[in-house]
Amino acid sequence: MTTQAVPAKTRGGFMSLNSCLQSLGTGFAGLLSGWITFSDTDFAIHNYNYLGYLSAFLILLCIALAIRLDRLFVLNPIR
Repeated sequence: MTTQAVPAKTRGGFMSLNSCLQSLGTGFAGLLSGWITFSDTDFAIHNYNYLGYLSAFLILLCIALAIRLDRLFVLNPIR
């Protein structure tokens, strides 16, 4: 799906930008999870369940976005 998003002549630049955004997203996810969770003096991790809820929500959001984009590409293919 990602490689179909742009014409062939601009695909290299797009894939580089895509890789950069994935790396930024990975770094931001680590930062956000560090803000949400914490450990006490017994080294127990608290609020870890909220990361699971957030992950499940984001997975469902990505699935919905992928379905919508797939329908868009079927209706308007890039040549």
